[in-house]
Amino acid sequence: MTIFEEIKELVDVPTAARQYGVEVRRNNFALCPFHNERTPSCKLYADHYHCYGCGAHGDVIRLVQNLFGLNPMDAVKQLNQDFGLGLDVSRPATPADEK
Repeated sequence: MTIFEEIKELVDVPTAARQYGVEVRRNNFALCPFHNERTPSCKLYADHYHCYGCGAHGDVIRLVQNLFGLNPMDAVKQLNQDFGLGLDVSRPATPADEK
């Protein structure tokens, strides 16, 4: 199992969104953090998110990448630190890991 798969298994999208200041509303909808809107159009699922307004889509790692302007490995390190997962993120990532 890659470090990316481990992170996705341990942290779900709604939990990460809440951790980073996204207000998750009824039925796991939220105001999209990637565009300005008044009505929640971003649906947060356990394993991914999708915004019906701007089309933003991805998993928990992509969410953190887009929120903070990080590359995939730095997003993994951020999640590992912020959620106290204790995973070994020191090994270099390969392109296959990031899929």
